[in-house]
Amino acid sequence: MNISQIAMTSPYLAIIFMAISPSLPLTSQAGELNAKQRDKAVIMQNGKTIFDMDTQLIRKSFHLDWAFEPSDIINAFERGAKKNSVYVPSELKLYASGLSSKSWIFSAGDINLKFQRLFQIIATSSLWGFNVQLNRNDLFHGHIFTFNYENATDIAILFHSKEYPNDSDLVAQNNGLGEFNNYNSSSSGYIHRNFLWLNKPRLLINFNGNHIEEHTKELFLPFGAESLPQDLMQLFLKSKTVQTERIPGFQKKLGDVNFFGDSAFTEPLLFFTYVP
Repeated sequence: MNISQIAMTSPYLAIIFMAISPSLPLTSQAGELNAKQRDKAVIMQNGKTIFDMDTQLIRKSFHLDWAFEPSDIINAFERGAKKNSVYVPSELKLYASGLSSKSWIFSAGDINLKFQRLFQIIATSSLWGFNVQLNRNDLFHGHIFTFNYENATDIAILFHSKEYPNDSDLVAQNNGLGEFNNYNSSSSGYIHRNFLWLNKPRLLINFNGNHIEEHTKELFLPFGAESLPQDLMQLFLKSKTVQTERIPGFQKKLGDVNFFGDSAFTEPLLFFTYVP
């Protein structure tokens, strides 16, 4: 049984299995970790760009042997497909993304497990070269949106790790969250805090934050940022948060996925919310 099969059997067993099996290759049958030539081939076919992304933005990547059916995800967010409501404890509501709407999970359990699996891969620090943890102060959410891929609508998820650094100006911007965390915006790995799941390409990308800093800083800025006060624009740049609307081919936001995988108050909790 490979690691993908273990994860789909039990999303928590996969983490335990990896911890006790250091020699286990953390790859799927579809590819190898950080095979940049292969991943560029996913984005480029026959010399033509089919996903218009600067390949220098790919710092590291992970290729999986499965993908979501886009219509399953889109239907749930847009057209009220069957789903189950989820209770979110009050101690998590301060942190969760998108909780201005009801929280829910998919009725189809395998879809929920696949979302958890993406979080677990991102939290496997040995893959990326810096520490990422599944908790309310680091990795716990992703933004789901549609984008154009090969002239069809696909889904993508933009994950933000290192969500609450302890820089005093960012703590103030985040309503006090992060004050007692042990990392800041200058900590090792912080600049690479953004991850992107491209569904049909079956590719999980860790953005090269250094390349963004040097060449494409607009990825960190929402549309219309040029009209913002200069101090607020500098906070956007300092937080190094890639904006969903800046992803090539972006169409529209669907909602958010939250996964609190290591909570002192609850069991691991996955839920989804709509864009308000």
